[in-house]
Amino acid sequence: MTNPASNKWGVLFGVLLLLLSGVSSVSAQVRMVMDEGLGITGLILDETRTKAGHDFFELFSIQWTTIPLLNYSITIGEQPDRGRGSFIKVSIDDTMVFFQRLNPRMQEIEELADRAIQVCRLVLVRRLETAGELEGAP
Repeated sequence: MTNPASNKWGVLFGVLLLLLSGVSSVSAQVRMVMDEGLGITGLILDETRTKAGHDFFELFSIQWTTIPLLNYSITIGEQPDRGRGSFIKVSIDDTMVFFQRLNPRMQEIEELADRAIQVCRLVLVRRLETAGELEGAP
């Protein structure tokens, strides 16, 4: 098991590098997910471009609850659509886990954020279970 203090500094260093690198033309907003007693356990990065995308990020990050004992980064980005919309994509540690068309209606954005949270929690819980199984293996 890794030392939470060293992980906290690694995460903070990563945030500092992200902020200093200046993500081009993308609003880079970072939310740090805190866990009582352990410090930072995750980051949620906003790489959205539209109002609907920013609304999705806000809803997702407000409703998100941490999964203890895991260090992760969740990136929420947008991909333009040929029409007047876009697609929202959610990645955990550079692995896309959710990709869906983003509709600008607030009720649909709320439902989409709820579904994305369910998918992310499932992926992270499975990762935690796998890590526990690997620690117990001889």
